[in-house]
Amino acid sequence: MADKRFPDFSKEDFEVVDADLTPEEEMAAARVAEEVLPKFRQRAGLIPGGKSLSGDATKRSPVVQVVLSQDHRDQLAAEAKDAGMSVSKFARRLIEEHLEHRAS
Repeated sequence: MADKRFPDFSKEDFEVVDADLTPEEEMAAARVAEEVLPKFRQRAGLIPGGKSLSGDATKRSPVVQVVLSQDHRDQLAAEAKDAGMSVSKFARRLIEEHLEHRAS
């Protein structure tokens, strides 16, 4: 299901043309658009986020939902941002590291 926070770019083609831009600026803008558009499509749920973590490419990875206080959510988001990761990926890494540490 597409994320309603992002426009549906699934069928959009972009051409960067502006009379105020030089050809070099148009090319630079087009390169940025080509780089950014896939990210919007992925965030909108139009492109799968990655390989299945279940080990079976035909199955979706299991999902775990956690309820946190707003303060803890904000702290988690800040740390995830500092690590250059989404909150989900950062939380998954913390959980995996914790479980691996307990197993050793």
